[in-house]
Amino acid sequence: AAQTGTMVDPEAISTDSAGKQEYLADVLVILKKLGRTEANMPSELRSQLARIVANLAVVGGSNLKRQLCEEKWQEELLAWSLEEESDVRLRIASIAALANLASVWLPEISHLKHILSSVNVSEQKDPRLIQQTMRLCLAAAEQQPEETVSIGLLPEFVSIASSKSSDVKASSRALALASLASLVKIPSVSNELLSDGSSLESFWKLLIQSAQHDADSSVRREAVRIIANLCLLDSKRVKAKGGVEQVLKECLQTESDAMVVREVIRAQASMASSELKGQARYDEGIFLLHPQPVKNAEATTNKSTNLPEPAVDIVFIHGVAGHSLWTWRAGPAKPDGSGEICWPRDWIPKDFPNSRIITVSYDVYLSRWEGSAVPLTKQSLTILKKLKLANIGSRPVIFVVHSFGGLVVKDMLRYAAKSKEFKPVRDQTLGIFFFSSPHLGSSLTELTHLIGGYADTLYRSTPAIYDLKPKNQYLRDLNDEFCTYGPSIATFSTGEEESCTLTAQGNKYICYNVVTDESARFSPIGPCQCEHRFLKLPYDHRGVCKPDTNSDLRYQLVVDFIREQLARKDPKLLAAVTQPPK
Repeated sequence: AAQTGTMVDPEAISTDSAGKQEYLADVLVILKKLGRTEANMPSELRSQLARIVANLAVVGGSNLKRQLCEEKWQEELLAWSLEEESDVRLRIASIAALANLASVWLPEISHLKHILSSVNVSEQKDPRLIQQTMRLCLAAAEQQPEETVSIGLLPEFVSIASSKSSDVKASSRALALASLASLVKIPSVSNELLSDGSSLESFWKLLIQSAQHDADSSVRREAVRIIANLCLLDSKRVKAKGGVEQVLKECLQTESDAMVVREVIRAQASMASSELKGQARYDEGIFLLHPQPVKNAEATTNKSTNLPEPAVDIVFIHGVAGHSLWTWRAGPAKPDGSGEICWPRDWIPKDFPNSRIITVSYDVYLSRWEGSAVPLTKQSLTILKKLKLANIGSRPVIFVVHSFGGLVVKDMLRYAAKSKEFKPVRDQTLGIFFFSSPHLGSSLTELTHLIGGYADTLYRSTPAIYDLKPKNQYLRDLNDEFCTYGPSIATFSTGEEESCTLTAQGNKYICYNVVTDESARFSPIGPCQCEHRFLKLPYDHRGVCKPDTNSDLRYQLVVDFIREQLARKDPKLLAAVTQPPK
């Protein structure tokens, strides 16, 4: 049992699917034999059992999590986590296991408060104990924010986030701030945080200081994220607090972490547009790349804002396991990440200075080893709502997408075409540039068979892998019906010539063409008003959207496509977009 508790890597077991099933079955037998059978079970054995459950919850996916909960392991773990006098290793393992089970089962908030309070005052503090507790608390804050606030956990989060104790690592403070970033969306919490003389006045000052000066980038990022979420809700009151605008301006000038910078700009953009009619607001995952409020302060603008009024919107949406910035990196990655070029941010504004450029961030992974995902229809609707909040649909818009992002934008537009609220998004869309999007699915989803099969346990498939299955009827309908829901939208699709190295087993590499020509070639059925072109490029799936220079064909194709669609709409629009704002 103790040895089993160390298993966290799928390569630690046989890649044979039958072997995998047999292994997990044996572990479950061990748990059944040893769990809850002895009233005085030694603490060390209980710790190892908790480690087994924690690791199984990671390895086995949702089905195995539910099976563990059906056997009441969450009750045992909760009891162990509340034993303040027990071995700290037992509490760490138990709370870690509960955190890993949180997607299918959460403790009652009152129990969570008890755990958090005991961790905060315990004389046996351990950095790992606090960190695992904050992981569990973050799940509660994201899934049950109202209940989390009503039970009084807010002060506990503030205490951890504000702690200067050596027992509280930066990662724990960042997790506490991440929890608060979810909670500030509740009006009562944001109101208390922004009210002068409130109990959170000292925390507000610490928040501003952390955003600017904390040594840990994850703490700075979460601190600025809280400010950005507050600006989304009530930017006027954030301004009234005083000093925030200056702090954000200084952060933009001195911050080296791109993840922090994008949150700074999100906050600034919401503040800058707060007094405009039909103001654009930037929810989480919607990041403004151009124009940047401070850098464009001298442009002729509405008197109440530093943001010029653009003539067109250009929206970038990444694909599976992508990133709002690094998917669009120019050239190969640099070891230290310094000086990397994000071409939508660094090049596109030079060709289209009077545009607004937005990049979208969202979670989409094929395997839970990497992260999470929700079904395509839910994902696309969430993004559509956020883009509408940012005023996408108020002017002409062009989408540039990679991989799964192409399915997202098509699903968004099909929904928008049927909705009075979102129809302007569809109506204002001029074109879509697809970088290797799997319009008919991807054979990558069959990779699970190459690495051992039994997807739900070994590969730990997310809903995205089922959305991408070849011959998926929903994808076929999205493709075939495009001329119905997007008749006046032009497209340009690219394919990939080279195979992509996806994984390695020893010195053997699995290389794959992620998207076939048939799937990458967008070919809707029926008479369309616009042209749909296709070009196969000599790159693999990852590199197809990463031009080396601004003269690279991969970049020039996008620029030419944008120019063509603007001119098709109105030659005067093209002239307006390619000239600096007056």
